[in-house]
Amino acid sequence: ATQRAFMRMVMDVDFQREMGIASGAAPARVDVPDTGADLCGRQAIRDLRSANMRRTVLAAFSALSPRSVQQHINDIVMQHLQGRIDDARATERLKDLILGTGPVGPER
Repeated sequence: ATQRAFMRMVMDVDFQREMGIASGAAPARVDVPDTGADLCGRQAIRDLRSANMRRTVLAAFSALSPRSVQQHINDIVMQHLQGRIDDARATERLKDLILGTGPVGPER
């Protein structure tokens, strides 16, 4: 149930829009509005929509995030898989990391 709640939160249109604005990456959904995005972000959304229409979209996590963000996400996921943080804490930390609203680095 917690995993589904996390996925609903991460794939929410508003969350995807905010994450795209914060990270500069195209959202994971093609129905996310480009309001608030800079020129580069709007182009990324147009490119994603165009690729989706051609059925040529290929997700590449490593290509969408700066190295530091990838490493922090990997750290959070690993801590969760190792049982060092629970579902709620992992979800909270990932959301904070993506939105830039919380500390980064390993859980202490």
